[in-house]
Amino acid sequence: MSKKNETRCPHCNAKMVKYRHVLNKGLAICLIRLAQAGGQKKLSELELTYTQRNNFQKLQYFGLTKKNEDNRHVWIMTDLAVRWLQEGINLKSVVYTYRGTVVEGPPGEKVKFITANSINGLPAAWRQSFQYGDEARPAGQGELY
Repeated sequence: MSKKNETRCPHCNAKMVKYRHVLNKGLAICLIRLAQAGGQKKLSELELTYTQRNNFQKLQYFGLTKKNEDNRHVWIMTDLAVRWLQEGINLKSVVYTYRGTVVEGPPGEKVKFITANSINGLPAAWRQSFQYGDEARPAGQGELY
């Protein structure tokens, strides 16, 4: 946003900005790492890259994580996150925030949805057996993998 188009609060001069966040492969990998760690862990224990650590908190805007109320350093997967990863439910692919609170997007913007399975390049290890049961073949019948 250029300085001349920047909106400022008339009372305190704080910058008034609505931020756009996309649920992408990087965030999905962060969530998968949390799932593989048991669904509840400190960020420092998840072996994330610098970029992943810096963006991890965006998962809460999609309703996929929350901080532990007893220990604010621990992040917890929500039931919605489990359903998104295991059941393939649709989530909004884009959310907007204003000062850390999820808000509506621009008027007229088309809402798009995403499933975890639709994100290309995710590691296969996170998939549960019921998610790829249709791909499985009994031994001795058809082509073996």
